[in-house]
Amino acid sequence: MTDLKPLERQIRILQQFTLKSELTVDFLFELFERSVSRRTIQRDLIALTAANVPLNEKRGAHGQIHWSLNPNYLKFIPMTLGVDEVISSLLLKRLGSIFRNTPIADDISALDKKLKQLITDDILSTSDDLQNLEPFFSSLQFGYIDYSDSGEQLQKFLNAAINKRICNVIYKAAYSEKPKRYLIMPYSLLLHRGAFYGIVYQPKHKSYIHLLIHRIQKIDVLDKSFQRDPNFKLEEFISTALGVWHDKPEKVRIKFLPDVANRIAERIWQKDQKFEKQDDDSIILELNVAVSYELVAWILRWGSFAEVLSPVKLVDMVRAEVKNLNNIYSD
Repeated sequence: MTDLKPLERQIRILQQFTLKSELTVDFLFELFERSVSRRTIQRDLIALTAANVPLNEKRGAHGQIHWSLNPNYLKFIPMTLGVDEVISSLLLKRLGSIFRNTPIADDISALDKKLKQLITDDILSTSDDLQNLEPFFSSLQFGYIDYSDSGEQLQKFLNAAINKRICNVIYKAAYSEKPKRYLIMPYSLLLHRGAFYGIVYQPKHKSYIHLLIHRIQKIDVLDKSFQRDPNFKLEEFISTALGVWHDKPEKVRIKFLPDVANRIAERIWQKDQKFEKQDDDSIILELNVAVSYELVAWILRWGSFAEVLSPVKLVDMVRAEVKNLNNIYSD
C-alpha cells in the first residue's frame, strides 16, 4: 500500500466504522498491510477523538481496546479510490468494450461516472494520463460478435439467470433453416472467442446445452422460477473441452516438437493437463477433454509441430481434415 497521509488514514478508519461496529488497532494494522505502525494508528484514533468524533473505548480480552463509533454520528462516509484502484476500474472499463452499443455498455458508463466521484483531486494530479489508458492498455480481439442488435437479449438472459427465472426462447441455429422454440432454465453466461454463450438446462431433454446469445431472436422471461442444481459447477462443466462443445472427456495425448514446446508448457490449457518432457526437448501434453472438431482445429493451429498420439479416433479426425486440406491446396 502506498504511503497515506494522516487525513487519508483517518478517513479510511472512519469508512471502516461504517462496515464494522468495533475496530481494534490490530485489525487496522492488517488493513493498512502493516505499512503503518500500531502506534501511528493509535495516534490517528486519538486525533479523531480530539476532533470531536464520538469514539467509544471498551477494553476486551487481554487488555485489547475495542473502538466503536456512535452509529448516529455519520450516516455515510464517502469512500475514495487510490491510484491502483482507479487504474483497475479503467482496465475493467476497457475490457468491457465487447458490450459496446448495448444496454450493458450504458450501465458500465454510468458506473464509471459514479466511480469518478470517488477520485480525489490529488489522485488525478499524479498523472495527466490517469483517465485515459488507451495508449497503455488494450485487448486484441478479432472475429468477435457485434452485440448492438442483441444487447437486450444479452441483458435479459443474464438477469433471468441471476433471478432463476424460466424462459421461452426462439432460437435459430446455424445449421437450421427455421428458428425453434425452447423452454430453458438459464444457468450461466460464457464469453468464448468474442461470443457470448448461454449455458442452459433444457427440462424436456434433461440436459445442459449452450446457445449463442446473438442467435436468440426472442427471449420471454416467465413469471416462474426454478431451482438450480446445487451440483452444477460452471468451471467443471467447461473444463472438459478446449471450447464450448460438451461431451464425455477422454484422455488425449499430443506430442509437440521443441520449436513450440515452451509455448505449450507455459500455458494452462485444461485443469487436468500433464506434461512429459522428452530427451529431444519435445513434450507430450496429456489432456482429459471431449474429442471434437474444436480440438482438431486447435491441434491444426500448431501445424507440423504437433502430432496426435491418442486416441485413435482423434488421429483419424486430424488425418481426414489434413486430407481435405490437401485436396483443396494440391493444385
